[in-house]
Amino acid sequence: MARHERDFGGASPISREEAAHLRDLVEAKNRRNSDALIRFLAGEEDAAPTGGAFARSSGLTPDKQS
Repeated sequence: MARHERDFGGASPISREEAAHLRDLVEAKNRRNSDALIRFLAGEEDAAPTGGAFARSSGLTPDKQS
């Protein structure tokens, strides 16, 4: 087994195109979260991580918190 290969308990490997698409989605989400956090820390966001763009981009909304 090559260094980059792992055994995922029988899970089917994904194509390079699928992997690239997933990587792009994760990178876009990370950029949105970073941008929102920077705006929040700079005082441009109205509320702490329970509201505003930071919360929306992080998936933290009041109805989803425990």
